[in-house]
Amino acid sequence: MKDKIKWSKFISFMELEKGGLDNIPTKSGVYSIWRSQKDKIEFIERGTGGRFKDKDPNVPVNTLQEKLVDDAKILYLGKSNNLRERIKQLRDFGRGKRVGHRGGRYIWQIKNATGILKLRWKVSGKPRKLEKKLLFDFEKEYGRLPFANLGH
Repeated sequence: MKDKIKWSKFISFMELEKGGLDNIPTKSGVYSIWRSQKDKIEFIERGTGGRFKDKDPNVPVNTLQEKLVDDAKILYLGKSNNLRERIKQLRDFGRGKRVGHRGGRYIWQIKNATGILKLRWKVSGKPRKLEKKLLFDFEKEYGRLPFANLGH
């Protein structure tokens, strides 16, 4: 059975800074971080991600280069019981705050991440099931998980 709920329109991280967070529902669902194919991904040694529980979110640049799926636009897939709150945590983690959103942390070692990356979401009553399906479909197409997903 095909899921009838549509994905949201894309929103940039710059738009999130300008009040765009208010447009994200407080319902459960999945979210994804995307890049444009025209944007060349460059990595930095020290990203902007915060240190949660005093763990350094940064990894060596060669680890990031090996993990990048060159022809994929999706960089990360996540789930939440409250999309607005989880995306706010993601944004705040990228600002260097000590919040619990280490999932997807590799995106914060992308040079100008907030300038080139965008996200969208999809409301779902079963976010874990939908996330698993999306990860499975991605892995089937590309042979591995999206760049910033570190496991199932």
